[in-house]
Amino acid sequence: MCPNFFKYFSCLTFLLLSPLLIRGQTIAGYQVAGYTYSDIADEVNDPQSPFYYPKLLQKYYNDTARLTKKEILFLYYGFAARPEYNPYRHRILEDSLYRLIDKQLLYKAEVLADSLLHLNPLSMFGNVAKGVITSMRLDTLNTQKHIRRYQIVLDAIFTSGEGRSYENAMHVISPKDAEAVLYRFNLKSLSKSFNGYQGNYYDVHIARSEDGRREFPVYFNVTLPYKIGLPKR
Repeated sequence: MCPNFFKYFSCLTFLLLSPLLIRGQTIAGYQVAGYTYSDIADEVNDPQSPFYYPKLLQKYYNDTARLTKKEILFLYYGFAARPEYNPYRHRILEDSLYRLIDKQLLYKAEVLADSLLHLNPLSMFGNVAKGVITSMRLDTLNTQKHIRRYQIVLDAIFTSGEGRSYENAMHVISPKDAEAVLYRFNLKSLSKSFNGYQGNYYDVHIARSEDGRREFPVYFNVTLPYKIGLPKR
């Protein structure tokens, strides 16, 4: 159900929206798009910074605001520096959400999606679920809102890398976001390995193309969820 659900949402994205462009903690060797984790954490937790997290969230929720590339990066990766960041707890809710969708229990699914997005407003699965459910009600305004938020997260991940090697892996703040990226391109994960490389941690998916003709590795840097999220589990 999930890949088809994401395929439907991808069609909505194409039709309705054009593409969008813990303080002081250090993770040795970790950088994303040229920024260290401490660079990001210090900014998003400083009330005097233009990248203070509540300010970024306010722009994220403002459907008419356009975020810069740096704002998008600090919004997404900065969430890992916030006390509410708990990717493995949120993953349980995301898995439960899609079990409800598989059973066509859409009212319960929407209630759970709202709860999930309250805890993690960047949840790709939560925004996809809300986008598709509102589209079924012909609620175009709210569908567009969740498409925009989903696209912002995708933009952050795509800015971090292409996923073709350890060196240019896509960085995610939750292993579940890696699944969402694969679904976005209708790729089926045949297997996944967890590997360490030069002080960072990676999920490497062997993916199959939609037409079944190609199989290739896709690299995701999961250092943030492993080093910060896992201890909160």
